[in-house]
Parts: sequence; structure tokens; C-alpha cells
Amino acid sequence: MAYATCNKDPPEVTLKHCARCKNAHSGASSPPKGLDQPITKPFTCLENGTWLHDRSEMDVYRLLIDVFRIRIEDNYTHGTHTEGTIMAGEPHSLQGFRDFIPLTGKLHHSTSSDDNWHNLYCYIEKSDVVEHYGDPQFPMQLRQFAEALYGNSPGGIDGTAVRTLMVQVESGLKQGHISLLDTSGMVRR
Repeated sequence: MAYATCNKDPPEVTLKHCARCKNAHSGASSPPKGLDQPITKPFTCLENGTWLHDRSEMDVYRLLIDVFRIRIEDNYTHGTHTEGTIMAGEPHSLQGFRDFIPLTGKLHHSTSSDDNWHNLYCYIEKSDVVEHYGDPQFPMQLRQFAEALYGNSPGGIDGTAVRTLMVQVESGLKQGHISLLDTSGMVRR
């Protein structure tokens, strides 16, 4: 998939290294890699409660695993250990994931993946998600979906305003340059 501004394809360039395309990506399909099929206007889908709709069954399970893994990382960053996970000292996060699944309204039948990325024996950080999916805004999508499931965020900050802003950007209602500040490094573990 060529980027909107420079028309270069990976591996020639990535969003991580192409500043001209970093902001142009917001209206494109997301994420550009890591799933069977990306979706357009992901923040609009989050707002409408349809973020998992029209995705393959395998992509739904991949996303649920990554939503869970980024949530336990965020909880850890904010001083909370999610029971039944590697962040609480367990050898894997299977029990914590089993406790998470009822929140989603989905029945879990498989966590297998061909690429070993979606692994409950490992934790992930934001930079890992950006690198794997090729989308600097994808961690925000995972966090926004987790907030919708749990009804809160680990830091206690309501993400509605950010989600609304991102919906406006996707719809073309918000023009200009938007910078998102990553404050995760400011929180002590």
C-alpha cells in the first residue's frame, strides 16, 4: 500500500521514518499491516461501536488479544497489576485473558496465530504495536476499544474528547495539523 504523500511502498519507507506521510495516514485504512484487512475511519467505528465489525474472525481474535495486552501494560504503567497475567508475576496471561473475554461479548475459541505476535506469554508496549501494525495511531485505537469495554481508562482520563477529535479528522471536519503527545514515558512504574 503506497503512502498518500510520497507514493512509496514499504519496505522502501515506513511511517516511523517518513515525516511527510505520518500525518497523511489519518484518512487511510488502518492499520496498513498486521491484520488480514484494514478498515477505514477506525475512530468513527470506535465511536459507533462497530470497530470489530466487518473483520475476519481471526482479526477479531488478534485485536482482542492486543487490546488485552496493551491494557495490562497500561495498568502496569499506572501501578496496577492485572491478576492472572505476566505483569502480576504469572508465567503467562491466559487466565487474565479468560477473565477479559466476557467483557467483549465474544466467545473465545482460539488464540493461535501463524506469526507468534499474538502471544499471551509476552507483553507489548506502544512502540511494539506501532512497529507491528505500521500505524502510529493504532495503539490509541486499542486503548479506546479497551476503554469502551472496561468503562474506564487505567489513568482515569476519559478518552471521549480525543476520539471525537479523531472522528472529525477522519470526516474532514478538522483541517490542519494535529499533534498527539505521548505521555506514557512520564508515568512512573
